[in-house]
Amino acid sequence: MEVKQISTILNQTIVPEATGSADVVLNEDLSNLVEIGQAVDQYLAVGSNVDNAVKKVIDKIGKTINWTRPYIGMAPNIIRDSWEYGSILEKNRASLVAYAENPTWGLTANTDYLDGKYYMPDVDSTLYNKKTTFEVNMSFAERQFKEAVHTAQGVASFFGMIESRIGDSMTVALDALAMRTINSFIVEHFKAGKGVINLLSLYNTAYSQNLTAAAALTDKSFLRFACMQLMLWKSRIRGIGQQFNLEQFDTHTPYEDQMMILHSDFAAGVKVYLESDTFHNDLLKFGEYQEVPYWQSAKGFTAANTMSIGGKPVSGEWTETVESVATTYTSISCQYVIGAIIDKDAVAICCEDSRVTTQYVPKGEFFTNFYKRDAEFLNDLAMNGIIFTLADPVKVAKT
Repeated sequence: MEVKQISTILNQTIVPEATGSADVVLNEDLSNLVEIGQAVDQYLAVGSNVDNAVKKVIDKIGKTINWTRPYIGMAPNIIRDSWEYGSILEKNRASLVAYAENPTWGLTANTDYLDGKYYMPDVDSTLYNKKTTFEVNMSFAERQFKEAVHTAQGVASFFGMIESRIGDSMTVALDALAMRTINSFIVEHFKAGKGVINLLSLYNTAYSQNLTAAAALTDKSFLRFACMQLMLWKSRIRGIGQQFNLEQFDTHTPYEDQMMILHSDFAAGVKVYLESDTFHNDLLKFGEYQEVPYWQSAKGFTAANTMSIGGKPVSGEWTETVESVATTYTSISCQYVIGAIIDKDAVAICCEDSRVTTQYVPKGEFFTNFYKRDAEFLNDLAMNGIIFTLADPVKVAKT
């Protein structure tokens, strides 16, 4: 073990600074004080890793920490039902029925009121029959690893750490896939141009302002306006109608079936710039919501990355005609998406199935675990959704 004397740095720098008798040293060298660790190959190359008595006995490992910290994910929970037999999910829905005159209060003598007609309900069915799958593979050489530990508990702890990180890897993947399922639903609304509300445009028009998207996230007046709009639309989506879905289906989304998702940049702005100087915070609350720090990419945590959603709609390309000129588009995106109110039945992960199969290899005396995960990722475009942005979506034309 390498032992360093630190009396000089204590006397000349650290203690004088701590007691206020010396000015701060901004280029002090702490390499003799703090250790950042070495990789195994670097450690073995250092000649000082022997005892300090006879200088020939190799230092031993005194304590081993198998670090792990379970990751629970941050995406909204959209995992729904599972079933073992059959593959197709059939979702049926009935339309509203037509109204007819009620003759009860206009009866006349000798009139036949028998009605033998068959009134067939108008029912639509949607079928889902696509499954995705992936796996993570890991081998465990228990006999060979016993050489590196002192006890059976050491082996169990090390393998437990590996298992935990495999679980984290699975969670990271499912978390990202859940967000992509939500994003896909949002992209379909971008494509249809329905249920997408540019709050910044509404605000600038209503108050004759020229506020930018970046500035809006910290502007008290805009944040109050945005909170009011969220409350209004949460109430409006409860009414039955076709205004908020893409299948012209008469439906409604009561409060208990609403899933509100807000980007953290917007949610933090409301908390800091509004709630901090409001007499009663309840005046700003728009109900329960889930925060996401990013929609697709977390790189740099810049608004350009974290608040952007885009992609190719699963429903395919589309053509729009303006002044007799037809243009086909392949994808669409929006840079500033601050949140969404989505019916809980509009996005779902079904038949989520995690399992582990094991293969023992006798020749090499190790076993391999195959961690498998299947799932179905669903969007129901007949269910309601409202997307809130600070910019208009941008379409990409087919080349």
